[in-house]
Amino acid sequence: MSTQQPKDEKDLDDTRYGDEIHAAVAAVRGDSQVSEEKVSEALVSIFSWRNYSVYLLTAWVFTGFSIMNSFFNLYMRAVGWDYAALGVVVAISSSLSAVFRVVGGYVGDTMNRKTLSVVAMLCMAGYFLLIGLFTEPIMIVLALLSYATTDIAKSGSSAYILDNTPREHSGLALSLFHAGRVFGVVTLVAFNLMVPVFGFPVSFRLMSIVAGISLVICSAVRTVYLEPSRVESRPREVAVWRDFVSEMWHAIKTLARVLPGALAIIMIDAFSDALFNFGALIYANESLGVSITGIGIMLAVTLIISVPLLLKIGRMTDRFGVKRTALIVYSMMPVCTGLLFVAPHFPLWASESVMLQAESIIDGLGAVFTTAFIAIVLKRINDALWWLIVTTMIQKKLPHADSAKFLAMFWFIIYVFSSAGPFVAGLIFTYFSQPTLFAVIFVLNIIILLSIGMNGLVNEDAVRENATNAHVSAP
Repeated sequence: MSTQQPKDEKDLDDTRYGDEIHAAVAAVRGDSQVSEEKVSEALVSIFSWRNYSVYLLTAWVFTGFSIMNSFFNLYMRAVGWDYAALGVVVAISSSLSAVFRVVGGYVGDTMNRKTLSVVAMLCMAGYFLLIGLFTEPIMIVLALLSYATTDIAKSGSSAYILDNTPREHSGLALSLFHAGRVFGVVTLVAFNLMVPVFGFPVSFRLMSIVAGISLVICSAVRTVYLEPSRVESRPREVAVWRDFVSEMWHAIKTLARVLPGALAIIMIDAFSDALFNFGALIYANESLGVSITGIGIMLAVTLIISVPLLLKIGRMTDRFGVKRTALIVYSMMPVCTGLLFVAPHFPLWASESVMLQAESIIDGLGAVFTTAFIAIVLKRINDALWWLIVTTMIQKKLPHADSAKFLAMFWFIIYVFSSAGPFVAGLIFTYFSQPTLFAVIFVLNIIILLSIGMNGLVNEDAVRENATNAHVSAP
């Protein structure tokens, strides 16, 4: 399930995170091409739209519980699913998400985006409730269908915020959504306390029920407090389906013209991420002996470290540019997959006695001293940073007028390539050794890193052309 984690709906309290924001800006201060506006002024600009606060808080609730999706594959293994069956079901779910994304791009630019933001939250609530209340295979499939259906509304829901975020502060504004990841630590602490008492499967279902109820409440909050968005009416002289195809084709051409390097790189990276997300935690648990509570600690550390880094990277993209930031972040990916490949031969980075002593203090704490801990924590942190860079790049470089369609086609392409990942990973786990999967991912990471360095991500000439056309066509 983690293979299709929502990346654009990751979805600050300015007192709690103020020091981290100021540190982030201080680290990158000095770029003469970017204004030296104080961060406090940037935050005032971002929060000047009341809906941003409402949307942000409800998105934080979702983000806090979405960490449970990281355990989905492990849960399915615990209830008896084999690798191949799990890979097929998750691949089908991801494929449906790709189709629904395309539909969602059209819907997002033709319907009230407030309504879509509520529908997206309700679909996620349905997914968690079905997972929590039922264990039958057919109900799990229906839960995944509810998860995939979220993508019909997700592009419009995300565009609701993107269209009203100041472009000059877009990196910081989007990174504030990722700050909600810290609430996942609370979820993980509660989950780790439950596992020794109720066992892994029951604890997973109980947390899913709590998540579902919480998201129903968030849906009600969005319904009451968000202001409706204005729907741009466009005269149509053709059938709806022809207009749909025409609009989607226009979005694809714009993406290919403005982000040619990014599209090619992200296609490969989507497949690579899907392979990693399917197998990493299963591999750590079943082959490397990391316990469920150890994985919980692993994920909690990831969240704690990633929040200040997300804030810093968000501001760096505003000041240093996309390519330079992307190279810094992506250079760690091959290191992480290489460490997992050699982990069976070097399972610990500290002595076994240290690991056992830590385990005696807190159940699962010994995982901190495993090679898998370093590899998975670094990989997940860099994945979060990478997708923040990608989302910021879209917000900065593409026209706002049809932002839902651009988001839809962008994620459609990603889902198409990522949908093959679980199926391939399931086959590799079934018919080859598990480390083989990470050798494949390592090669793909090297290809991507070289491509970023040689070709970049954005066609700046096309960006200027779009900006000029938008200015000329403005009323």
